[in-house]
Amino acid sequence: MYLARDVLILAGLMALAAAVVASLFPAREGVSDVPACTDCLLKLRGGYAVVQEGDSAVLYLGTREVARLGWAYYRGRPLSVGDRVVCDPMYLYLAAGLAYVSCGEEVVIGRRLW
Repeated sequence: MYLARDVLILAGLMALAAAVVASLFPAREGVSDVPACTDCLLKLRGGYAVVQEGDSAVLYLGTREVARLGWAYYRGRPLSVGDRVVCDPMYLYLAAGLAYVSCGEEVVIGRRLW
């Protein structure tokens, strides 16, 4: 009788200790948050989309708004209101409040003349 009780108490304490230790080491799984920056290059994976809405571009992760940016450019041209860019991976270059989007190729800033 006492043996069964002691085994249950020990098993409960071991499970509690394992839960505490596991909470100290968070697993970095899934999609990471977009850091707030003014001039940076980000590689985003996992269902991001850039949508030009009115006077700003909005970065979405699925249906959740992640960041609101300045005007967005794709392949050297500005997006029109309502345009959407979806790719995986997405390269996002942020400079002076503007967002330059690239899908697996080099980031193009401005228009190419050739």
